[in-house]
Amino acid sequence: MGLDTVELVMQVEKTFAITIHDHEAEKMLTVGDMHDYVMRVTVADGRALDSDQVWDQITEILAEDYGVARVKITRKAAFIRDLGMD
Repeated sequence: MGLDTVELVMQVEKTFAITIHDHEAEKMLTVGDMHDYVMRVTVADGRALDSDQVWDQITEILAEDYGVARVKITRKAAFIRDLGMD
């Protein structure tokens, strides 16, 4: 994982009050993978977050903190290949 993706993982951890272990982060190749992980972990913790709100927060982080154009942020968008993150 490059610096951008490490920082993204840290920001997502902080935003959703979760821990993402390195071996799990390495599996997150797309924005959809990250969304699904956040949903899975928070449900397991007994926190039923709204899926649309989680998506909006991840989108906000990518757009505001990393300058990713919102039109590029889709479930299938790969962090490196499609969003230009290292």
